[in-house]
Parts: sequence; structure tokens; C-alpha cells
Amino acid sequence: MSDTWEAIAQDKRERILDAALSAFAANGYRKTSAADVAKAANISKAMVFTYFGSKPQMYEFLCGYAMELVWTEFRANAHKLLTDDFFERIRLSVEIKTALMKRHGAILAFLTSMYFEQDGEVRPAIDKHLANSFSLRSEHMLTGIDASRFRREIDSKLVTKMLTWLSSGLADEWRGGSAETLDELTAAFDRILEMLKNSFYKEEFTGGDI
Repeated sequence: MSDTWEAIAQDKRERILDAALSAFAANGYRKTSAADVAKAANISKAMVFTYFGSKPQMYEFLCGYAMELVWTEFRANAHKLLTDDFFERIRLSVEIKTALMKRHGAILAFLTSMYFEQDGEVRPAIDKHLANSFSLRSEHMLTGIDASRFRREIDSKLVTKMLTWLSSGLADEWRGGSAETLDELTAAFDRILEMLKNSFYKEEFTGGDI
């Protein structure tokens, strides 16, 4: 990033980044222009290039920024994820993501759109960031889990992947709606977790609250 970018106030940087995340999340990489970002952030198009250099550089920076925000939040709340109950850990991780979404509404919507972005100009950078993310996700979601609670035929890694898709769908459905709507979606997600726990765990580990 340019020295000019580093010199501006933190709140202005966050405003510009949130605007850029929203623009790309809504329209994808190819259809989003520097002018779109400039308009959303209430800055000039020239300043977009001054700050980021080019559109591909801006998008790659946003990929790293969005993922780092998520994982910074997880690291700060790692003590909440010490439970060895898989579904409780998933519920707590969604709680952490929800708190982040309320502060930065476009973060998870951007990450969802990034996952499906196929433009060759940025896909290599996306794949690099996703590889790092998958490694961290496995570390947080599966390390220390009591896998003996699952029924013998259940693959916990596939369950993790399914719940990742579900949580991405939650973010996509919300897409910057009200905090009340996000809370309603999160409550529905919790009920889904309870149903899955009752389906995938051995009987002696079901029936309680998660």
C-alpha cells in the first residue's frame, strides 16, 4: 500500500475498505470498477489508484484484509473455542462471526463472493488466500474435538465443509441487513445445528442444549 494510504486516519481507511468490500460483494470482480468503489467510498477515482495502485492490487488487498479481520477475531476469542464438542464449537464460531458482521457488514458477503470468483486476473491470489484459510479453519474447527461422539459412519471433515457452506449462505442471505435480521438468521442456524447434532452424534451425546 502507498504511503498516502498509511497516512490517512484509521476510520477513513475502514470506511473506504468497507465501501470497496460492499461494491465487489454486490457485483463481482469484473463488473466492479474503480469508479464504483470511489462513489461508494465518497472519494475520487484518482485516489483509489493512489491508494491501491490498480484494480487487481486492490482486490488482492481486500482478500487479505477481509480474511485477516476474521482470523484476528477468532484469535482474540480463541478461549471461547476450547470445548471438545464439535457443534458447540461451530455455534461459538458463528457467534464470533456474527459479532464481526455487525461491525463490518460486507466482510462475509465479500468472502462468499470471493470464494466463487473465477476471473483469471485475481483467481491465483484468491486460491493462495483460501489455502491459508482452510488450514486455519481445520486448526480451529477440528483440533481437540472429541470425534468419538460422532456415529461411526459420519465423516466430521465433510460435516465441517457442509457447515462452512451453511454459514456462508447465512452471510449471503443477510448481506448487510439489520442486526435484528442477523440475530433471527443466527437463531435459525442454531436450530439447524441442534438437528444435525441429533442426527450425527451417538444417542448418548444428544438431547441436551448446544
